[in-house]
Amino acid sequence: LGNAPGGGRFPPTGNPSFPLRYDYSHEGENGSPFVFHSINEGALFVGVGSIDAGCPDIIDPLPPPTLVGSTPDPRCGNDAQYMGPFTNGGTAPAFSELRNRGGSLVANWQVNDRWAVKSITADRTLRWRGARDADNTPILVLHTNYSSKSEQFSQELQASYDGERLHGVVGLYYFEEDSFDRVLVAISNPGTSYDTQRVSLGTRAKAAFTEWSWDFTDRLSATGGLRYTDEKKSLQGIMFNVSPATAPEPATLPTELCPFDGPPPSQTGCLFLTTEPFRLKFTDTTVSGSVQYRWNDAVMTYASYSEGFKSGGFNQRYNAAPPDNAPISFGAETATTVEVGVKLNPLPGLRINAAAFTTTYDDIQMTYRLGVVPLLFNAGKASIDGGELEIAWSPNRRLQFDASVGYLDSGFDSITPPPPFGDVTPTATATLDSRLPFTPDWTLHGGLSYRFPLPNGWSLTPRVDASYTGAQFFDAGNSVEISQMGGVTVWSGSLALEPADSRWRIALNAQNLGDKLYPVAGTSSLTTSSGYAEIIYARPRSLSLTASYRF
Repeated sequence: LGNAPGGGRFPPTGNPSFPLRYDYSHEGENGSPFVFHSINEGALFVGVGSIDAGCPDIIDPLPPPTLVGSTPDPRCGNDAQYMGPFTNGGTAPAFSELRNRGGSLVANWQVNDRWAVKSITADRTLRWRGARDADNTPILVLHTNYSSKSEQFSQELQASYDGERLHGVVGLYYFEEDSFDRVLVAISNPGTSYDTQRVSLGTRAKAAFTEWSWDFTDRLSATGGLRYTDEKKSLQGIMFNVSPATAPEPATLPTELCPFDGPPPSQTGCLFLTTEPFRLKFTDTTVSGSVQYRWNDAVMTYASYSEGFKSGGFNQRYNAAPPDNAPISFGAETATTVEVGVKLNPLPGLRINAAAFTTTYDDIQMTYRLGVVPLLFNAGKASIDGGELEIAWSPNRRLQFDASVGYLDSGFDSITPPPPFGDVTPTATATLDSRLPFTPDWTLHGGLSYRFPLPNGWSLTPRVDASYTGAQFFDAGNSVEISQMGGVTVWSGSLALEPADSRWRIALNAQNLGDKLYPVAGTSSLTTSSGYAEIIYARPRSLSLTASYRF
């Protein structure tokens, strides 16, 4: 892990100014900490992988399915491969390496007492590669090896106005990204093969925006905003299947197209997609507005309305030909949020914030499984209603207390069925009874710290925190196998040593003091041919020592 930020300003002071920044980071990791959760002993890929490994409990994996059996043998794909919450039984390489470098130039010009102009020019290059054993077992069910190269450029222009009662900004924004992805997916379908994919992706985004606020009085103000977005997406790819898995990639790439919905043998040595570029365009205009009223120095209330837009695009992963040999696309997602709230400072050192909100989604984007491949689809309409309360109390300079509570009620209001794909039906799909992923009903937090004075102006500050997260699901289909089925309370703490000027800080930190075992993410392919479920558990009890210095 490495990081090397840098920057400068020219001229050093005065008007205009040109802050320049450059950063570089290199991260090498073992990859996502997925571990085995369970496996479908009747899944096709599991049966083939077990036979190829020499499992004595299965002879023929083809329909009607023959179960692998429960023999605790590393050659057999069954639930006996579970090795605990922090041990991965996979044999394929597992790593993640990211190189990230970029820079930005900001030009600031204070035109006069009211107007200021800003230009932000940025460029970034990303290089990432990673591999993982998706089934997390000693046998081959599904292994991936991925590399990605990305070039990004953005330009933003802003003109801001700061008057006595009127304040606002107008701006233009441009973003472009070109990336090239290289993917190898080894799978244990009959004959054992691997998918090879070369995909070029492009994004061109333009936006114009403005936001203005008016102070009607010293107590009452209103804000309104408008944004127009134009995004273009493109995809061009070469994707095909190579069999057997030990064969090298052909020197001459295939030219014939695979038939849609053909049997597995017909999906080898031919192209899943036509090779011409595919393009999509998305446009949207969003508005926002808010009103706030300050009743006195201790009470402020507000109400806001905002719209959001997330463009659609192309799915880029396939293990067979899609309809018309064209990539499966998904549409844009839009959201509307209404919020009301109050901010209170009833006593010196006491701050209370409360808010209630509702968000509705149209054409919400969710990940379903089409065969063994995770793809994005527009799932329908959904909503989240909720509220939150935050309290911060510091009765003196030594004691600090903070607490919060949040409630979410999420779900789908209508379902858009996925389009037909021949004999293959998407799985892990949402229903009207599903909750949105990663939306626990209740969340609570509380923290307490006290600064003890030491000789020579130093201080020692212990702090303890407790957090509660209610039950939640990690996928659109609310797969029970990979969900957090009950509420979890986690304790943490720290002990910090600081001098009088607070420039130095040395802290001993403890996370998950109770050594609580609970999941934080997961994926399930139990109902597909690959038949696996994997899960990530939170870190066990851990200690860290940090030191920092402020210049």
